[in-house]
Amino acid sequence: TQYRLTTATNGNGTVNAADGWYAAGSNVTLSAEHAAHWHFTGWSGDTQDCVSAGNVITAAMTQARSITANFAIDRHKLTVDSAHNGAAPGTVTVDYNTGLSQFITNSPVADGVGTQYVCLGAGVVGNVYTQVAPTNVTLTLTNEATLTWQWQTQYRLTTATNGNGTVTVADDWYAAGSNVALTAGAAAHWHFTGWSGDTGGCAVAGNTITAAMTRARSIAANFTIDQHTLTVASARGGTAPGTVTTNY
Repeated sequence: TQYRLTTATNGNGTVNAADGWYAAGSNVTLSAEHAAHWHFTGWSGDTQDCVSAGNVITAAMTQARSITANFAIDRHKLTVDSAHNGAAPGTVTVDYNTGLSQFITNSPVADGVGTQYVCLGAGVVGNVYTQVAPTNVTLTLTNEATLTWQWQTQYRLTTATNGNGTVTVADDWYAAGSNVALTAGAAAHWHFTGWSGDTGGCAVAGNTITAAMTRARSIAANFTIDQHTLTVASARGGTAPGTVTTNY
């Protein structure tokens, strides 16, 4: 008496035993081997009274049997970290070789008045990636990996003038820890008299100030109109109003 053994696979992998007729009472050992980036998940079908151990099953040929080896594609996790949130879609677990696009949706992030956080890009450990834009990364996930969004703290520098003159630097955002040199230029018949505002911790040399961007700053260049003296002499007195110093 012989019974028919039929094998099959569900997913990417193989079974080492071919379909065939086997003597009643014999035992047939089947071994499942997964393809690259797949893994064995178990046996199904006519497996009653069979003995299985891992990816091996011993089929007792007491009846005709149809046995299937089941495989599933490997899955990997991309862990996403953002110090100032805004990550989309964020941490995901997907099938091997799945293409992903990750974004930051909230850059820049305001923190009160004069402070903001700007996303400059990302770094990925464990997988290759492409930096499409400072707030967009694409990758094809083939490993467990971690994506960390990189943020820069920036402070607002605001400039102003009191009197007729100019400042070389326009209002803008600057990276924390940077130094910004401002130079004051007086208009014709005016002269520079000094800096005022948030100048603490700044270095001043003449009409130039170097602003240490350790915080938001508002700095003003101050100018005063030139003054001239008219000296009046009269051998017999009687001058009015006499010697005076007045604005240009």
